[in-house]
Amino acid sequence: MHQSLMQAKAAAERAVYGDSEEALLTVLAIDCGGPLEGVTVRVEVTTPSGIGRAAETVTSADGAASLTYMTDAARDGEGVYAIDALASRDGYDSVLASSTFEVTGGIAEAGRRTQR
Repeated sequence: MHQSLMQAKAAAERAVYGDSEEALLTVLAIDCGGPLEGVTVRVEVTTPSGIGRAAETVTSADGAASLTYMTDAARDGEGVYAIDALASRDGYDSVLASSTFEVTGGIAEAGRRTQR
């Protein structure tokens, strides 16, 4: 049986976050007909120390699924965090989308870091 082609894109709202900030993570699932509703998305955020934290959500009518990740530099470390999102839906091959964001120990404003 031929499966339909689904594409997915994962991204954080900003490239840089400070300590104790909510990072908004969004996954968009589409096919040639447009946005896909009802796609199960398993998102795993891997910290610089190698710890993975996972959550699951489902896309809405606009094909988007969003969740928040609370940064904690003391617990998880400063540096680059990896986002890996596995999108799955009946009738489609599962697809993996990846992205990154950075966490600093300071306060991040509009993608710029400042020290506290």
